Amino acid sequence: MIIGIPNYKDLDLTGEAEAAANRMEARAREPASEAMFNELIAPMIEMGTARILEVGCRTGALARRIAKAAPSSTIFATDKSEGMLRVARSLAQDARAIQFRSWDVNEEAEWPFDAEPPFDLS
Repeated sequence: MIIGIPNYKDLDLTGEAEAAANRMEARAREPASEAMFNELIAPMIEMGTARILEVGCRTGALARRIAKAAPSSTIFATDKSEGMLRVARSLAQDARAIQFRSWDVNEEAEWPFDAEPPFDLS
């Protein structure tokens, strides 16, 4: 952990967490974000991916964009911050294809997808 930077896993919906979520959502609305999605991600999901994993989804902006572009896919979006997952769930109310789960990539033993088939894209 870097001194002076809050532990991302422990962010809640007050103070810095809310400000961070607002900054992330503002960046996701920028034209450059959409252009990057169209250039890098859209070609991969057009190949018929059915199960997509996003690790570190933060506010879920990418997962929502994927759900809109590939409505027949199921997106599994993970983040280690319960605060960010609450934001992501609230912003994705209409995106039923997204399943949000808590997972810290550094805690391999806590992998939340044991019984699930593999992902087509991660």
